[in-house]
Amino acid sequence: MCIAHNLKKIHKHSVCKEGGEFSAMMRRNYEQSLAFLTSFKERVAEKIKNILFKSIISISSSLEGELAAI
Repeated sequence: MCIAHNLKKIHKHSVCKEGGEFSAMMRRNYEQSLAFLTSFKERVAEKIKNILFKSIISISSSLEGELAAI
């Protein structure tokens, strides 16, 4: 019931005259959140890629050392 009540309040603010400002604020918040999440996703993906690359280099170096010992 509380969620429905809050959704009604948000809808009311988004359609009234003052809601124009509210809608613009919500749109800005959405755009800022989307930009942050996109940036965060790219940074995390880059870090994971670096970790995997270093792991592969480390494993291949270990294998080369073992093969040289044989």
